[in-house]
Parts: sequence; structure tokens; C-alpha cells
Amino acid sequence: MSDRVLSTEEAKSAIRDIQRIINGGLTEQLGQLDTNGQKLSQPDVWDGPLATTFRSSTWPRQYRLADPVLFNPSIGRHRPLMPR
Repeated sequence: MSDRVLSTEEAKSAIRDIQRIINGGLTEQLGQLDTNGQKLSQPDVWDGPLATTFRSSTWPRQYRLADPVLFNPSIGRHRPLMPR
């Protein structure tokens, strides 16, 4: 196993960019996505053909993309976004 560590300026720049994105409100925005997606998934809040499409395909697809981030214990969120 090698002990080599490589940290180019490109890598350092990418790390700084990611830190800015995360510290700039990404976690809060994902939380808002969760909250609003849950609201719109309730037929007593929003219903009709477009709402049905949202509940059956749009939101589950977006949920799957956000789920690994929102379940990440390092950012302190552990609750499921959608009923499992």
C-alpha cells in the first residue's frame, strides 16, 4: 500500500468550490426540497393529473437523487424523505 499523497492546485480549487457550495446553503436547500416535495406529494394538498405524475414519477426520481445526501449522518439528517 502506498503512502503517496497528491494534492494538485486543481484538487485544492475543487475542494474549495465544494466547501463554498455546501457552506453556501446547499444543505438548507435540500431540506426545503424535502419539505416541499412532501407537501406536494399529499393528494389533500395538491391533486389532479399533473399532481399524480409528480407523486408517481417526478418526486420519487428526485427523491432518489437527494436521498444519499439527506441520509448522510455527517450533515445530521437521518429521517427518510418518503415513506418506505
